[in-house]
Amino acid sequence: MIDNLEPKPNMWEANPKLKMLSLVFIFVFLFCGIGLAVFSQWSASYRQKIYNQTQSELPKHIVKESDILNWKTYKNEQYGFEFNYPERFDSKIFNNELTIFESNGNGENNFEVRIRERYPSDLSLDKYFYLDFPISLRMEFGSQDATVFKAPNGYCDGPGCGKPFIAVVTEQGGYLYHMIFYGDAEFSEEELKIASTFKFTPTP
Repeated sequence: MIDNLEPKPNMWEANPKLKMLSLVFIFVFLFCGIGLAVFSQWSASYRQKIYNQTQSELPKHIVKESDILNWKTYKNEQYGFEFNYPERFDSKIFNNELTIFESNGNGENNFEVRIRERYPSDLSLDKYFYLDFPISLRMEFGSQDATVFKAPNGYCDGPGCGKPFIAVVTEQGGYLYHMIFYGDAEFSEEELKIASTFKFTPTP
């Protein structure tokens, strides 16, 4: 008796559908991997491009003592800073990390100061994007470098968008310090005066 010496078909030949599914899976995996790599590179290049294009610096705003003669002073000893603001504003403090300021009890957040821990700890100010907005320009804030973010259409998330705002951000001691003005995306003369009085103070 002579045995059948013909080779047996492998699993790919025996099951053409399995071969097709495997090829499709490999193709999709490679396509997604390449797409993710390309997107990551494009995103990093785009942010760097935006950063390079927005290096204009707002001139330092000089505040005269007479301009803020009757202004209040807000102090935050925990995070070590203070600034002056017009007496018509009332402050509401939320666990020292968020303080909002309302004009004459109108119930609207006119501006706020927000503290966030810098994460990751080695995050540089140049690589920080507030609410994913690109850096618009730079300015001095608290006697040091700061970045400015403009949102003429507000922050959009979910069903709608918030109020337009302009935010200035600087970092100190592992924290990011934000001062955010709502209503439009440009500094008013009064807002510049408020921001210009911001200074860091020793912590307990």
